[in-house]
Amino acid sequence: MNGKIRIAFLSIAGLALSACADPPEPEITAARSAIATAEAADASEYAPESLAAATAAQRSLETELTTQEEKFAMFRDYEESARLAAEAEAAAAKATADAEEGKQQVRSEAEALLAQARSIIDEASTMLQTAPRGKGSEVDLAVMQADIAGASAVLAEVEQSLMAGRYLEAKSRAESALATAQSVKDQVQAAISLTAGA
Repeated sequence: MNGKIRIAFLSIAGLALSACADPPEPEITAARSAIATAEAADASEYAPESLAAATAAQRSLETELTTQEEKFAMFRDYEESARLAAEAEAAAAKATADAEEGKQQVRSEAEALLAQARSIIDEASTMLQTAPRGKGSEVDLAVMQADIAGASAVLAEVEQSLMAGRYLEAKSRAESALATAQSVKDQVQAAISLTAGA
């Protein structure tokens, strides 16, 4: 009888130990890898909200793993850990996809700004050649020509940034060049209108 009881006890203990199982390593590894992939895809710049959601899910997973590790082996249960790992992996995959979408959006915007800035620079350059000249205007015209030359140089930097995949940088520089060119164009147009009025 004692032998049967002992066998039954060992069987129950074995079932209990097998029930606690081990941490879901494949799922945990997949979640951590997905987070790394999202970060490598520049999600922090192009999809910060999605990356924040993914890292929050990752933190929840790590907290749950720590909670289970602190328990006596027989009482560990990694079912919630597996669920959280799947959730973190899915959130990270979304962050990666959102980052790629964000990159393409910013790239398109930067290219459009580049084309617009180039067009305005050409217009401003042409206007400067025919701008009214008079006493005291030469200095102003020289400053505006320098501004246009500077804006043109920035456009070259925009193209380099685009080729390097630095789309946010390219967009920012294109906006700066466009603003400078538009300012010069407006100033020349105002001078022309003033002369025509006189």
